[in-house]
Amino acid sequence: MMDQKIEEIIQRDGFVLEMTVGDSMEPMLKNRQNPIVIERVTERPKKHDVVLYKRDSGQYVLHRIVKVRPNDYAIRGDNRLNTEYGVCDRHIIGVLKGYYIGERYVDCATDKEYKRYVSSLKYKYLARKAKELFGRAMRKLGRIFTHNK
Repeated sequence: MMDQKIEEIIQRDGFVLEMTVGDSMEPMLKNRQNPIVIERVTERPKKHDVVLYKRDSGQYVLHRIVKVRPNDYAIRGDNRLNTEYGVCDRHIIGVLKGYYIGERYVDCATDKEYKRYVSSLKYKYLARKAKELFGRAMRKLGRIFTHNK
């Protein structure tokens, strides 16, 4: 998605307009379809903010904060089941201000549809997690019954 120049642009201009890459934030942001506006961090990010951060490996990631902890954040992509822990303020480069769906700009601070989407994420995550656990249990049962024949 991005390279080190993005950090320079955000520091210089206060924001950057960039294209998304990947499926971790679907269905909200689709691979190579949604231009996004990332702003410089001016205050500590909050729960539900979508942040651009840089892992210690150098990889850039755009995921949502699911829990703010005293020294770090728990972060997860909307289309992911695994939560990443240990993302600290030093990793965070910017915060998603908004994005485009075609010609329509969605402001993360004011758009009502966006706010409804965010409020539904907890339930969508729980449903996906339950489906995954059920599938895992069914596969395990299948192996047990196949093995016992």
